[in-house]
Amino acid sequence: MVTRSILISYAGYPFTPSSLMPDNGLANLAGALLEAGHSTLILDYGTVDMVEKLYPPDLSLKAQRIYRRLIYGNGNRSGVTIRDVAALKYLDYRLNRFRIRAVRGIASDIIGKIEELRPDFIGFKLWNGDGFSDSVKIAELIKRSYPGLKIVAGGPQVDIYGSHIYTVTDAFDALVCAEGEEVLPLFGEYCLNREYLSRIPNLIYKIGGRIRKTPVRWIQDLDHLPFPVYSPDIYPAMEGDRKIKIIVLDESRGCSNRCAFCIQPIKSGGSLRLKSPRRVVEEMKTCIRDFGVTSFRYAGSSTPLKHAVSIADQIIEEGLKVTYSSFGHVGNDFNLSFETLKKSGCHSIFFGIESGSGEILQRGFGKKINPEMIRETMLSCRRAGIFTVGSMIFPAPFETEKTEQESFELLRDINPDSVPIQFPGIYPRTAWRRNPEKYNFRITAKNYELETMNYKIKLLFPPRYWAPLPYRVNNMKFREFAGKTTDFAKRLEAAGILTHISDDQALMALHAGYRGRERTFRDRLRYLFASGDVENIRNLVSTINDSILKRK
Repeated sequence: MVTRSILISYAGYPFTPSSLMPDNGLANLAGALLEAGHSTLILDYGTVDMVEKLYPPDLSLKAQRIYRRLIYGNGNRSGVTIRDVAALKYLDYRLNRFRIRAVRGIASDIIGKIEELRPDFIGFKLWNGDGFSDSVKIAELIKRSYPGLKIVAGGPQVDIYGSHIYTVTDAFDALVCAEGEEVLPLFGEYCLNREYLSRIPNLIYKIGGRIRKTPVRWIQDLDHLPFPVYSPDIYPAMEGDRKIKIIVLDESRGCSNRCAFCIQPIKSGGSLRLKSPRRVVEEMKTCIRDFGVTSFRYAGSSTPLKHAVSIADQIIEEGLKVTYSSFGHVGNDFNLSFETLKKSGCHSIFFGIESGSGEILQRGFGKKINPEMIRETMLSCRRAGIFTVGSMIFPAPFETEKTEQESFELLRDINPDSVPIQFPGIYPRTAWRRNPEKYNFRITAKNYELETMNYKIKLLFPPRYWAPLPYRVNNMKFREFAGKTTDFAKRLEAAGILTHISDDQALMALHAGYRGRERTFRDRLRYLFASGDVENIRNLVSTINDSILKRK
């Protein structure tokens, strides 16, 4: 006897094109369930359709007028007035009211699928913001209608907040932390009364009001994982142009760097595990053969350059015509061949550099790199013709005018193709959270985890107009340090350095015909997604997919 299940991902309004990419996590879980003899269906709400469902036409027209002026008007990209903020607040209020009604409709759609398929369990992937609060509401509505139906949840919000989720809801029979490929088939057995929760790894659950946790177990041999499933009969959102057809591949998992701010070792394990180049390329070939997809993004957060080159050699040996992007790791191996990566189809690489100050890299971030390593690695990448992205966290702990200037001069010397910039975020279970005073932070909330778990980023607004986060950086309150982030981005833009294009967006720009015009592409994305211009978003997705799928 096998189980039937539904796997659900709802992240709220898709404010960025990355939200429209296929969900490799759910595809991996579906592959594991199918291999174990179970049946499943993926309901992924990160689609172009959701733009239309969550952004009504009348509000979209109002937003288009606002953002056309803010982004393109009079050459002034940064002058947000009090009147603009008032207009955006009213727009946000109307959109929130509309979203609440839309979420009830999504819940009704899911309940309709439950009535049709009679699953033994359903699984939610929990995101932050509206993706968290709305998924909880949907799960609670389902639980009231089907109290005997088992509901399990995993995803980024579970990895970050774990058992704290049970402080806001009891809708979930279990939470899955870490990896789920071994867990969900066993949870299916539990639903058939063949297994006990206490014997399933990676679970958090409640019994008699008490939280229980089972040991975390990481999958060591990634080559033995089932292939992810993207067939439209299992993953209906993959039909047509509802998604951007860039497939995320697990070429590695885990990270051993232990940076003070980073959640990745907690989410994916503290030791690096590699998938063999042959297996990575086999997954590429399967996507090409079955779906015509020729564009990919590596999922690993710290892909070793040596491993990336080995995969590139395999791609070249197999004669694949692909494009892809990747995370990169700054290290002493920058003399390895970026040219080989370029030849194999690598278009863009994302490096987390964080600062140009050697003191801050060590004292504030706990990183084992220095500015010279950053310089040599990124210049080598640029010389190979790869779109080189270097992300910054600013203002960093212990930031001064001197260290800001060091970061600026390093970036000016390297001249990366893009520099995404964000202010410091303090995640539970990281060194920054465990010992904030050591890193010049001050937590101002009585229940930090609860407050940040329910925090909603307001992407309609510049960051300094978001609700204040409950901590201080270098004794600065939220609005002050968020303002410094914005000011540093303006400074880089004034120096001719593009900001806020990620590696996957650079790959999208290539396929959309914006190569060499990434700044224009960035501004167009901001305008389209902030204003809910669904017709032009749909056209853009179709254009990108035409290139990826070789349709024209």
